[in-house]
Order: sequence, then structure tokens, then C-alpha cells
Amino acid sequence: MNPIYEIELKYLVEPVNIISSKVTKTEIYSQQKFYNEFCEKYHTYTWIYTDGSVDPILNTLGMGVHIPSLEYNFSAKLFSHTQICNDEIIAINKAVSICIEKNINKAIIFTDSQSAIQKINNKTLKVVNGCSGMTKRLILEAKNINLDIIIAWIPGHSGVLGNIKADSLANVGRCLNCPVNIKVEKDDLFLYKHSVITWVFHYTYLRQQHGIV
Repeated sequence: MNPIYEIELKYLVEPVNIISSKVTKTEIYSQQKFYNEFCEKYHTYTWIYTDGSVDPILNTLGMGVHIPSLEYNFSAKLFSHTQICNDEIIAINKAVSICIEKNINKAIIFTDSQSAIQKINNKTLKVVNGCSGMTKRLILEAKNINLDIIIAWIPGHSGVLGNIKADSLANVGRCLNCPVNIKVEKDDLFLYKHSVITWVFHYTYLRQQHGIV
């Protein structure tokens, strides 16, 4: 493995099993259409819903995982400077980990984040790093132990009940006291450091402009 990167080439080039829902936000009967679309083909799968949530004013983030058939609900707070896309990826990572821990042979993980799916499934070394690369590897490692995991995109705020519940759990996560102990994404740290440096620069400049030493 190249020490520069955190994911082996064999995992990088192999695609993840991904599907997309045809449900749209504007449909009145979106919940019924969602079930009609997935029930017949995936009724033997465990359905898992994930979501991320951010409050840009309070700068708080949370994630949620909802598994109706297991009556399983999970909420967690994340590092305040995590990008929302990475927030969504971490929620998917948690869902995959649950599948492995509970030996869920067949699972379909629903997320409303297309950017998270694209980042997980990206084959470019420049893009795949941190949580996205590790999540992809986790999905493919699950495949190696005969776990069938599918990632499915559904539109957010479209009335799908499982997605609504996952969103609610993510909002709960934002309000928790302590962030979950996970590895911070490199680009999140970079953006955080950049914002701090920019703030210090402007603060110092304004003080000098007003003759404050």
C-alpha cells in the first residue's frame, strides 16, 4: 500500500453497489411510491436510513442512523468543523459497521446525500481519503465476508418516513454534549486551520487600522 494514501488500490478501483430512487420531492404520494419502488425487490433486506444535520449558526453537526426492523436508533455529535458531506459519510460508515457487528447478511442503506455517495465511490486517489476511503473499504470488506450491502440514494425532505426519522436523530445528535470519538478528515482540519488563520489576520489588521497594539 502506498503510504501516502489510506486505502489500498484494490478497494479504490472496485465499485460500490449503488442505486437511486425515482421518488421526487414534489410527489404527493412519495412514501407509497418509495415502498412500491423498493419493497418487491428488496423486501428481504434490512432497511437502514442515515442522515447528517448541521446548524450553520451554532456550528454544530450531528448524525443519525435508523433501522426500523431492529428498532435501532443512533445519534451522535460530530467535530464542529466537519463538512456536511463528511457528516453524511460518517453516518453511512456507522450503518455499515452495524451490519458487520450484527451480521446483517443483506442491507440497503438509504441516504439523501448524492455528494457522499459520489465521494465514497470515487476512484481518484486525490479525492478518496479519510472517512470516504475507509467507508468504501469497510463496505467492500463486508462484501468479502458475504454481506450484501447496497447504498441507495433517496431525495431528502420528500416524505419518506425512515429518512424523516434519521433526520430527527441527526438533529438530536447536534444537541449532545460531546462529539463522538472518530478520526477527523484531513480536509476538514485544513479548512478549520484556514478559517482560524484568516480570522487572526483580519483581527490583527483591524486592530492596527484603529491604532490598537
